[in-house]
Amino acid sequence: IISSVHGSNKTITDAVETTLYSRGTGVEDSNTGWAKVWRSACWALLNVTDEAYSELSLAIQDNFAENGFDMYSGSPPFQIDANFGLVGAMVQMLIRDSDRSSADASAGKTQDVLLGPAIPAAWGGGSVGGLRLRGGGVVSFSWNDSGVVDSCKADLSARGSDVSQVKFY
Repeated sequence: IISSVHGSNKTITDAVETTLYSRGTGVEDSNTGWAKVWRSACWALLNVTDEAYSELSLAIQDNFAENGFDMYSGSPPFQIDANFGLVGAMVQMLIRDSDRSSADASAGKTQDVLLGPAIPAAWGGGSVGGLRLRGGGVVSFSWNDSGVVDSCKADLSARGSDVSQVKFY
C-alpha cells in the first residue's frame, strides 16, 4: 500500500494506478478474497472510489460465505487474511490517517486526517464511530447522501503532550 510519505508523488501514484489496472480485478487470477480487498484498499488510498467499492463488493459477492468468513474462491479453505483486509479496506475508504516520517513527527508538524476520502454512493447518508487515530484519539463522523462529511466529533484527550496537533479535512 502507498505510504503517505510518497502519496503526493504523482509519478508513484500513477505507477500504482497503472499496476492495479494491469493486474485486473482478481477474477482473472486465483480469485482470492485477500487480493480483492488489498486492491480495494489501494484504490481507496488513490481516492478512486468506484474501483475501491467495486473490488470490495466483488470480494464479498465472490469470496465470502453466508457466515461472513472468506472462503478461497467461495469454498473451503477459510482464509482469515481477507476478513482482516475487508475491515482495513473499509477503514481506508472512510478515513485517511496519514503516516508521517519520523522527522515530521518529532518536529511536531500537524497530523493531517482526511475524513471520507472514498465513500461510495451506496454508503450515502451514513456514519461511523470510534475510529482510532495514530498518536491517540478517536473520531466519529457522518456524511450526507453525496458522501460529503457533514459532522465530526473527535476526542483527542488520549494524545500525549508531545504529540502534534491534528487537522481534519
